[in-house]
Amino acid sequence: MSILGWLLLLLIPVILIFFLRSGSPRRLAVRYVVSIFRKRNAIDAEHALTDAELGLKPVHRNENQFITALVVGWGLKEEEARYDALKSMIKDGIVKTTSDGRMYLSESRLASLGLFKS
Repeated sequence: MSILGWLLLLLIPVILIFFLRSGSPRRLAVRYVVSIFRKRNAIDAEHALTDAELGLKPVHRNENQFITALVVGWGLKEEEARYDALKSMIKDGIVKTTSDGRMYLSESRLASLGLFKS
């Protein structure tokens, strides 16, 4: 086996351990979104806030992926990951929306899924 092969054999477990300890970017984004709702007390329909008030505005992505990679690097930026997490949480019923477009965190739904206890 070549030196490069041995280095890869040793480096891959170290890299995997680093990523497993810190959590996946998606999980970190979901944790961040939950913490924003809790900090702003947007946990019921009465205290619901818009995405702009929460600081979770939609991200305008550049359609050219090559240019995006050059400008911001490979992968999702934090803002994109957070907005994608918010959309996923709305779809899963963790974040509820009001008729006027404001949003709030459904603590009961979050608890029923067993995610991110206070």
